[in-house]
Amino acid sequence: MRSAHCTEFRSRSSDLIEIEGRVTTGGSMVWRDRRSAVTATLAQRLIAAGLIVIGKTHTVEFAMGGWGTNQHRGTPWNPWDPAVARTPGGSSSGSGVAVAAGLAPWAIGTDTGGSVRLPASWCGLTGLKTTIGRVSTFGILPLSPTLDTPGPMARSVEDAALLYQVMQGPDPLDPRTRGITPSDPMPMLRRGVRGLRLGRMPEAERAGVDGEVLAAYDAAVERLERLGAEIVTPDLPCRFGDYTELTGRIIGAEGYFLIGDLIDDMSLPIDEAVRPRIASGRGISARDYLAALRDREEAKRNSPRQQPMSMRC
Repeated sequence: MRSAHCTEFRSRSSDLIEIEGRVTTGGSMVWRDRRSAVTATLAQRLIAAGLIVIGKTHTVEFAMGGWGTNQHRGTPWNPWDPAVARTPGGSSSGSGVAVAAGLAPWAIGTDTGGSVRLPASWCGLTGLKTTIGRVSTFGILPLSPTLDTPGPMARSVEDAALLYQVMQGPDPLDPRTRGITPSDPMPMLRRGVRGLRLGRMPEAERAGVDGEVLAAYDAAVERLERLGAEIVTPDLPCRFGDYTELTGRIIGAEGYFLIGDLIDDMSLPIDEAVRPRIASGRGISARDYLAALRDREEAKRNSPRQQPMSMRC
Protein backbone atom coordinates (compact mmCIF):
# COMPACT_ATOMS: atom_id res chain seq x y z
CA MET A 1 0.00 0.00 0.00
CA ARG A 2 1.45 3.39 -0.98
CA SER A 3 -1.17 5.87 0.15
CA ALA A 4 -3.63 5.88 3.01
CA HIS A 5 -5.84 8.36 1.16
CA CYS A 6 -8.67 7.17 -1.09
CA THR A 7 -7.75 3.61 -0.21
CA GLU A 8 -9.79 1.06 1.71
CA PHE A 9 -7.94 -0.35 4.70
CA ARG A 10 -8.84 -2.24 7.82
CA SER A 11 -7.87 -1.53 11.39
CA ARG A 12 -8.60 -2.24 15.02
CA SER A 13 -8.66 0.32 17.79
CA SER A 14 -8.09 0.09 21.50
CA ASP A 15 -11.19 0.00 23.69
CA LEU A 16 -10.46 3.57 24.75
CA ILE A 17 -11.41 5.24 21.49
CA GLU A 18 -14.99 6.47 21.27
CA ILE A 19 -17.17 5.59 18.29
CA GLU A 20 -20.68 6.98 18.64
CA GLY A 21 -23.25 4.37 19.57
CA ARG A 22 -20.72 1.62 20.23
CA VAL A 23 -19.68 0.20 23.56
CA THR A 24 -16.40 1.64 24.86
CA THR A 25 -15.43 0.06 28.18
CA GLY A 26 -11.89 1.25 28.82
CA GLY A 27 -11.16 -2.39 29.64
CA SER A 28 -13.40 -2.25 32.71
CA MET A 29 -16.34 -4.43 33.73
CA VAL A 30 -17.68 -1.35 35.50
CA TRP A 31 -18.26 0.23 32.08
CA ARG A 32 -19.31 -2.93 30.24
CA ASP A 33 -22.59 -1.29 29.10
CA ARG A 34 -21.16 2.18 28.46
CA ARG A 35 -22.03 3.50 24.98
CA SER A 36 -20.14 6.34 23.36
CA ALA A 37 -21.92 9.62 22.75
CA VAL A 38 -19.24 10.94 20.36
CA THR A 39 -16.73 9.69 17.81
CA ALA A 40 -13.07 10.46 18.46
CA THR A 41 -11.50 12.94 16.05
CA LEU A 42 -8.80 10.48 14.99
CA ALA A 43 -11.46 7.84 14.27
CA GLN A 44 -13.39 10.33 12.15
CA ARG A 45 -10.25 11.10 10.15
CA LEU A 46 -9.33 7.48 9.61
CA ILE A 47 -12.86 6.49 8.59
CA ALA A 48 -13.03 9.44 6.19
CA ALA A 49 -9.79 8.19 4.60
CA GLY A 50 -11.35 4.78 3.95
CA LEU A 51 -10.70 2.85 7.16
CA ILE A 52 -13.01 0.00 8.03
CA VAL A 53 -13.15 -0.54 11.78
CA ILE A 54 -13.28 -4.30 12.26
CA GLY A 55 -13.29 -4.30 16.04
CA LYS A 56 -12.28 -2.94 19.41
CA THR A 57 -9.32 -4.53 21.17
CA HIS A 58 -8.53 -5.35 24.79
CA THR A 59 -6.69 -2.96 27.04
CA VAL A 60 -5.46 -3.02 30.60
CA GLU A 61 -8.29 -1.66 32.74
CA PHE A 62 -8.35 2.15 32.47
CA ALA A 63 -5.06 1.80 30.49
CA MET A 64 -3.16 1.67 33.77
CA GLY A 65 -0.51 -1.02 33.38
CA GLY A 66 2.43 -2.14 31.27
CA TRP A 67 2.11 -5.95 31.33
CA GLY A 68 -1.07 -6.07 29.25
CA THR A 69 -3.07 -8.18 31.70
CA ASN A 70 -6.75 -7.76 32.47
CA GLN A 71 -8.18 -9.73 35.37
CA HIS A 72 -11.85 -9.51 34.42
CA ARG A 73 -12.03 -9.03 30.66
CA GLY A 74 -9.15 -11.33 29.75
CA THR A 75 -5.52 -11.01 28.70
CA PRO A 76 -4.63 -11.30 24.99
CA TRP A 77 -2.17 -14.08 24.22
CA ASN A 78 1.17 -12.97 22.77
CA PRO A 79 1.08 -14.74 19.38
CA TRP A 80 4.84 -15.33 19.20
CA ASP A 81 4.50 -18.33 21.52
CA PRO A 82 1.47 -20.52 20.66
CA ALA A 83 2.30 -23.00 23.42
CA VAL A 84 2.75 -20.74 26.45
CA ALA A 85 0.56 -17.78 27.43
CA ARG A 86 3.04 -14.93 27.50
CA THR A 87 2.12 -11.35 28.31
CA PRO A 88 1.72 -9.03 25.31
CA GLY A 89 2.71 -5.74 26.93
CA GLY A 90 0.28 -2.98 27.70
CA SER A 91 -1.77 -1.14 28.07
CA SER A 92 -2.74 -1.41 24.38
CA SER A 93 -2.37 -5.17 24.57
CA GLY A 94 -5.11 -6.22 22.17
CA SER A 95 -3.96 -3.80 19.49
CA GLY A 96 -0.45 -5.26 19.60
CA VAL A 97 -1.66 -8.86 19.49
CA ALA A 98 -4.17 -8.22 16.69
CA VAL A 99 -1.49 -6.80 14.39
CA ALA A 100 1.19 -9.33 15.34
CA ALA A 101 -1.22 -12.24 14.78
CA GLY A 102 -2.31 -10.92 11.37
CA LEU A 103 -5.88 -10.19 12.48
CA ALA A 104 -5.48 -6.62 11.20
CA PRO A 105 -2.75 -4.84 9.22
CA TRP A 106 -2.57 -2.04 11.76
CA ALA A 107 -4.21 -0.79 14.92
CA ILE A 108 -4.46 2.26 17.16
CA GLY A 109 -3.16 2.31 20.70
CA THR A 110 -2.78 5.02 23.31
CA ASP A 111 0.47 5.82 25.12
CA THR A 112 0.73 7.66 28.43
CA GLY A 113 3.78 6.01 29.97
CA GLY A 114 4.59 3.32 27.39
CA SER A 115 1.26 1.82 26.34
CA VAL A 116 2.03 1.80 22.60
CA ARG A 117 5.78 1.24 22.89
CA LEU A 118 5.53 -1.75 25.24
CA PRO A 119 3.07 -3.94 23.27
CA ALA A 120 4.79 -2.97 20.02
CA SER A 121 8.12 -4.11 21.47
CA TRP A 122 6.83 -7.28 23.10
CA CYS A 123 4.87 -8.29 20.00
CA GLY A 124 7.60 -7.44 17.48
CA LEU A 125 5.91 -4.46 15.83
CA THR A 126 6.52 -0.83 14.97
CA GLY A 127 4.78 1.50 17.41
CA LEU A 128 4.92 5.28 17.47
CA LYS A 129 4.72 7.38 20.63
CA THR A 130 3.47 10.59 19.03
CA THR A 131 4.47 14.04 20.22
CA ILE A 132 1.82 15.68 22.40
CA GLY A 133 -0.39 17.85 20.20
CA ARG A 134 0.35 16.04 16.95
CA VAL A 135 -2.76 13.84 17.19
CA SER A 136 -6.03 14.91 18.80
CA THR A 137 -7.07 13.12 21.98
CA PHE A 138 -10.69 14.27 21.72
CA GLY A 139 -12.96 11.27 22.15
CA ILE A 140 -10.30 9.09 23.79
CA LEU A 141 -10.96 7.96 27.35
CA PRO A 142 -8.33 9.79 29.42
CA LEU A 143 -5.95 8.45 32.04
CA SER A 144 -3.59 11.43 32.32
CA PRO A 145 -4.60 14.35 30.07
CA THR A 146 -1.13 15.88 30.46
CA LEU A 147 0.61 12.82 29.02
CA ASP A 148 -1.95 10.85 26.94
CA THR A 149 -1.11 10.38 23.26
CA PRO A 150 -2.61 8.07 20.61
CA GLY A 151 -0.34 6.30 18.16
CA PRO A 152 -0.27 3.76 15.32
CA MET A 153 0.89 0.15 15.62
CA ALA A 154 1.88 -1.73 12.46
CA ARG A 155 4.16 -4.43 11.08
CA SER A 156 6.46 -1.95 9.34
CA VAL A 157 7.75 1.58 9.83
CA GLU A 158 6.21 2.69 6.55
CA ASP A 159 2.76 1.40 7.50
CA ALA A 160 2.98 3.25 10.83
CA ALA A 161 3.99 6.43 8.99
CA LEU A 162 1.06 6.13 6.57
CA LEU A 163 -1.39 5.76 9.42
CA TYR A 164 0.19 8.65 11.32
CA GLN A 165 -0.22 10.91 8.27
CA VAL A 166 -3.99 10.48 8.42
CA MET A 167 -4.27 10.73 12.22
CA GLN A 168 -2.35 13.98 12.72
CA GLY A 169 -3.47 17.59 12.42
CA PRO A 170 -5.06 20.47 14.35
CA ASP A 171 -8.43 19.88 15.98
CA PRO A 172 -10.55 22.69 17.47
CA LEU A 173 -11.80 20.18 20.05
CA ASP A 174 -8.28 19.61 21.39
CA PRO A 175 -6.48 22.85 22.38
CA ARG A 176 -3.10 21.09 22.49
CA THR A 177 -3.16 20.66 18.70
CA ARG A 178 -3.51 24.36 17.93
CA GLY A 179 -0.65 25.94 16.05
CA ILE A 180 1.06 22.63 15.24
CA THR A 181 1.58 22.21 11.51
CA PRO A 182 1.17 18.65 10.18
CA SER A 183 4.40 17.04 8.98
CA ASP A 184 4.96 14.53 6.20
CA PRO A 185 7.25 11.74 7.46
CA MET A 186 7.57 9.99 4.10
CA PRO A 187 10.39 11.99 2.41
CA MET A 188 12.73 11.56 5.40
CA LEU A 189 11.62 7.95 5.87
CA ARG A 190 12.64 6.97 2.35
CA ARG A 191 15.89 8.90 2.63
CA GLY A 192 17.11 6.48 5.28
CA VAL A 193 18.92 7.14 8.55
CA ARG A 194 22.10 8.70 7.15
CA GLY A 195 22.71 12.02 8.88
CA LEU A 196 20.27 11.40 11.73
CA ARG A 197 21.58 11.95 15.27
CA LEU A 198 20.37 9.14 17.51
CA GLY A 199 20.83 8.73 21.26
CA ARG A 200 22.36 5.59 22.78
CA MET A 201 21.22 4.34 26.20
CA PRO A 202 23.70 5.59 28.84
CA GLU A 203 26.07 3.03 30.32
CA ALA A 204 24.59 3.47 33.80
CA GLU A 205 21.22 2.17 32.57
CA ARG A 206 22.53 -1.09 31.09
CA ALA A 207 22.93 -2.98 34.36
CA GLY A 208 19.28 -3.96 34.73
CA VAL A 209 18.71 -5.08 31.14
CA ASP A 210 18.38 -8.77 30.24
CA GLY A 211 21.45 -9.99 28.36
CA GLU A 212 19.54 -11.24 25.32
CA VAL A 213 17.61 -7.98 25.03
CA LEU A 214 20.80 -5.98 25.45
CA ALA A 215 22.54 -7.94 22.69
CA ALA A 216 19.65 -7.28 20.30
CA TYR A 217 19.69 -3.59 21.25
CA ASP A 218 23.44 -3.28 20.65
CA ALA A 219 23.14 -5.05 17.30
CA ALA A 220 20.41 -2.59 16.24
CA VAL A 221 22.52 0.42 17.27
CA GLU A 222 25.52 -0.95 15.35
CA ARG A 223 23.35 -1.51 12.29
CA LEU A 224 22.02 2.06 12.40
CA GLU A 225 25.57 3.39 12.72
CA ARG A 226 26.72 1.37 9.70
CA LEU A 227 23.82 2.85 7.74
CA GLY A 228 25.13 6.34 8.44
CA ALA A 229 23.37 7.50 11.61
CA GLU A 230 25.39 9.49 14.15
CA ILE A 231 25.17 7.68 17.50
CA VAL A 232 25.68 9.82 20.60
CA THR A 233 25.41 9.08 24.32
CA PRO A 234 23.46 11.90 25.99
CA ASP A 235 24.48 13.18 29.40
CA LEU A 236 21.10 12.96 31.09
CA PRO A 237 20.54 14.89 34.33
CA CYS A 238 18.53 12.04 35.85
CA ARG A 239 18.33 8.27 35.75
CA PHE A 240 15.53 6.59 33.81
CA GLY A 241 14.01 5.55 37.12
CA ASP A 242 13.77 9.18 38.22
CA TYR A 243 11.89 10.10 35.06
CA THR A 244 9.63 7.10 35.62
CA GLU A 245 8.85 8.28 39.14
CA LEU A 246 8.09 11.78 37.87
CA THR A 247 5.77 10.38 35.20
CA GLY A 248 4.10 8.16 37.80
CA ARG A 249 3.28 11.12 40.03
CA ILE A 250 1.54 12.92 37.18
CA ILE A 251 -0.37 9.83 36.01
CA GLY A 252 -1.34 8.89 39.56
CA ALA A 253 -2.65 12.33 40.46
CA GLU A 254 -4.60 12.84 37.24
CA GLY A 255 -5.88 9.27 37.04
CA TYR A 256 -7.17 9.40 40.61
CA PHE A 257 -8.85 12.73 39.93
CA LEU A 258 -10.70 11.21 36.95
CA ILE A 259 -11.77 7.82 38.32
CA GLY A 260 -10.96 7.91 42.02
CA ASP A 261 -14.62 7.47 42.90
CA LEU A 262 -14.62 4.10 41.11
CA ILE A 263 -11.32 3.02 42.66
CA ASP A 264 -12.49 3.88 46.17
CA ASP A 265 -15.72 1.87 45.81
CA MET A 266 -14.60 -1.58 46.95
CA SER A 267 -17.86 -3.15 45.79
CA LEU A 268 -16.98 -2.57 42.13
CA PRO A 269 -15.13 -5.24 40.11
CA ILE A 270 -11.85 -3.39 39.61
CA ASP A 271 -8.71 -5.33 38.64
CA GLU A 272 -6.75 -6.01 41.82
CA ALA A 273 -3.50 -4.95 40.15
CA VAL A 274 -4.96 -1.75 38.71
CA ARG A 275 -6.77 -0.47 41.80
CA PRO A 276 -3.62 0.30 43.85
CA ARG A 277 -1.88 1.88 40.87
CA ILE A 278 -4.57 4.50 40.49
CA ALA A 279 -5.15 4.73 44.24
CA SER A 280 -1.54 5.92 44.55
CA GLY A 281 -2.82 9.29 43.38
CA ARG A 282 -4.85 9.63 46.55
CA GLY A 283 -1.73 10.48 48.52
CA ILE A 284 -0.24 12.96 46.07
CA SER A 285 -0.65 16.49 47.39
CA ALA A 286 -1.42 19.49 45.18
CA ARG A 287 2.10 20.76 45.95
CA ASP A 288 3.74 17.52 44.78
CA TYR A 289 1.57 17.37 41.66
CA LEU A 290 2.35 20.95 40.65
CA ALA A 291 6.04 20.35 41.38
CA ALA A 292 5.95 17.33 39.06
CA LEU A 293 4.45 19.45 36.27
CA ARG A 294 7.14 22.07 36.87
CA ASP A 295 9.93 19.48 36.76
CA ARG A 296 8.52 18.07 33.55
CA GLU A 297 8.61 21.48 31.90
CA GLU A 298 12.17 22.00 33.13
CA ALA A 299 13.21 18.67 31.64
CA LYS A 300 11.62 19.60 28.29
CA ARG A 301 13.27 23.02 28.14
CA ASN A 302 16.79 21.91 28.99
CA SER A 303 19.05 19.97 26.66
CA PRO A 304 20.55 16.68 27.94
CA ARG A 305 23.84 18.44 28.68
CA GLN A 306 22.27 21.24 30.72
CA GLN A 307 21.07 19.87 34.03
CA PRO A 308 17.95 21.69 35.26
CA MET A 309 18.75 22.76 38.79
CA SER A 310 15.19 22.31 40.05
CA MET A 311 14.92 18.68 38.94
CA ARG A 312 14.68 16.51 42.04
CA CYS A 313 16.72 13.53 40.87
